Amino acid sequence: PLALIDILAYVARLKETGILKVSRGEQQKTVVIHKGNIIFARSNLHEDRLGDMLLMQGQITQEQYDQATQLLKEKGYRHGRSLVEIGAITPKTLWLAIQNQVKNIAYSVVPWNDGNFEFTQQEIKQREQITLELPVMDMVVDVIRHFDQRTIFKSKFDLNDVYAVGERNKPGTVQLEPYEEYIYRRIDGEKS
Repeated sequence: PLALIDILAYVARLKETGILKVSRGEQQKTVVIHKGNIIFARSNLHEDRLGDMLLMQGQITQEQYDQATQLLKEKGYRHGRSLVEIGAITPKTLWLAIQNQVKNIAYSVVPWNDGNFEFTQQEIKQREQITLELPVMDMVVDVIRHFDQRTIFKSKFDLNDVYAVGERNKPGTVQLEPYEEYIYRRIDGEKS
């Protein structure tokens, strides 16, 4: 009966550690959370894969993609390592691409209004080489700021909770944008 957004808020508030698995039809995405921060994410969609993402963005060519895929099959490397080894991208580009990939996968599940999810509290035993330290609540607020269909969120949020994440000078709260700070200063509990 809970919405995914409620679970994310719970995980952020209590700084939980575990794995969030989200599925919708054939789509399956996994978000790894450590102490309330997103550190990694995986997806079974082709467009979410690192090599495919870099190819679609024009950062690598089809020939480089194919060459890295061959190396991946021969040596069992991940696509990113294969792309670095053949000189298609630099280690810095790989670092930034993986962080972008993880953010895109994690952000993509927040606005889903159907499907299934499961959050399992557990210690993270094996950490990836390249990870994020993205606070869950920062991600949720950022999605709300930029998602076009805000009606999805109106039915899932108590507005008091949204404003509570912006409490000034409180460690671990979401940083407000200047226009949000302007509005926040005018909230007095009496005005609509």
